[in-house]
Amino acid sequence: MLGVVVMALLSQMERSFGDVSDELTQKGIAAYNHGEIIRALETYDQAIQLNPRNAKAYSERGYVSALYGYDDDALDDCNRALKLDPRLARAYYSRGWVYKTNREFDKALKDFTWAIQFAPERVEYYYERGMTYMEKGDREKAMADFVLGDRFDLKVATDFNNRGRAYSSIGDTKRALFAFNKAIELDSNCPLIFRNRGLIFARQGQYRRAKEDMEQAIHLSPNFVDAYISLGLVNKALKDYREALADFDQAVELDPKNDRAYIQLAQILSTCPRADFRDGKEAVGNAMRAGELSEWTTSEYLTILAASYAEAGDFVSAIVWEKRYLARDDVSKADVAAARNRLALYELNRPYHQEE
Repeated sequence: MLGVVVMALLSQMERSFGDVSDELTQKGIAAYNHGEIIRALETYDQAIQLNPRNAKAYSERGYVSALYGYDDDALDDCNRALKLDPRLARAYYSRGWVYKTNREFDKALKDFTWAIQFAPERVEYYYERGMTYMEKGDREKAMADFVLGDRFDLKVATDFNNRGRAYSSIGDTKRALFAFNKAIELDSNCPLIFRNRGLIFARQGQYRRAKEDMEQAIHLSPNFVDAYISLGLVNKALKDYREALADFDQAVELDPKNDRAYIQLAQILSTCPRADFRDGKEAVGNAMRAGELSEWTTSEYLTILAASYAEAGDFVSAIVWEKRYLARDDVSKADVAAARNRLALYELNRPYHQEE
C-alpha cells in the first residue's frame, strides 16, 4: 500500500515538473522574441533541468544556439529532441538552420522538407527552405517555395516577419518592406521586426530611418545584442564613429562571446578615416578575440587583423596575416585585388585607412 502511495506521489511530482518545464519553455520563446538571447538560453536550461525529456525545450534551445553560431550545441540539442520525438518539426527546422549556416545545403533542405512534412501549416518552413535554395543558387525552386508561402492567409506578425526575411533574401526590398510594415501593424512591441525592417532601410541607404528602427528595437529590448550590432553598423555608415564604437562595446558587454561585435570594433580602431578613433593595440586585441571565438572560419577576420597589426606598427605580422587572407579560397577577385593593394602598403611600412 505504501509503495502505491509513493509511486502516485512520484508520478504527480513528475507531472508537476513537466508542467513547469513546459511553462519555462514558453517563457524562453518569449525572451527570444524580445531579443533577450542569453535569458532565453538560460530559461531553456532550467526547463531541461526540470524535465530532461522535454523535446520542445531541446529543440528551441537548439534553434537559438544555431542562430548565434553555437553549432555543436545546436546539433546536440536537435538530435536529442528528435530522439525523444522523431516527428518534432521544429527540431528538423532548427537542425536545418545549423546545416544552412554551415553551407551544407543538401542536409538543410532535407531537414526543412521533413519539417514541412510534419507541420505543413507552418509558413516559415517554406520560406526557410526557399531561402536555402536561394543560397544554393537555385532561384526557381526558391521562388516556388516563396509562392507556396504566399498562399497562406497570414494573421500574425511573426509570419509576416518571415515573409519579409524571405523577400529580403532575393533583394526584393519593396515586398520585404511591405511585409515588415504589416508585421509592425500587428505587433508594435516586437524588437526583432523593427531590427529586420531597419536592415531594409539600411540596404536602401535610408540610414536615419534605419537608426530609428534599431533604436526602437533596443528600447523594446535593452539586451538585444544583434540590434546593438546593427545600430553600430548604421552609425558607422553615418560616420558617427563614436556612437558606433559605443554600440559595439555594449554588444560585447551583453555577449562577451560575440565575435561580430569584436571584429567591428577592430575594424574601426584600425582603419577609421579619423585618427582620433584609431588604436592599433586595442584593434589587435579585438580582432584576435574575434578570430579565436569564430575559430577563424570567416576570412574577413584575417585581413582586419592584418590592418590592426599595421596600425599598431607591426608590419611583419600585418604582412603574414594579409598573405593568409589571400591564401583563402573563398576570397573574391575584387577582394583579392584590394588585399594586394593593402599588402603593398604594409610592405612599405604604411598602415591602411579607409577613405572618409
